Amino acid sequence: MFGEQRDIAAYEYSLRKLEKMSDRFKWIYPCHASECVRTSIIPKLIDGVVKMRRGLVEGKEAVYLDTNVKEYHIGPAVILYDKDVAFPE
Repeated sequence: MFGEQRDIAAYEYSLRKLEKMSDRFKWIYPCHASECVRTSIIPKLIDGVVKMRRGLVEGKEAVYLDTNVKEYHIGPAVILYDKDVAFPE
């Protein structure tokens, strides 16, 4: 989630929307993964994103596709975000 038009708040909103609908499906097909995951991952992702936005998860500098980013390990996933964005928001 780095580059123009990326928004961690919008990602959290989408996760919360998915969580409200999660009784309708059992699997999620992430766009950056080769395997589908169970809907039980949604609350864990929400928790990780909230902690990230509050500054409770430290970002570590990294390079991804020749771009300087920060990696945020939020439990079941790693979020790559703009290196110049500071949390808490």
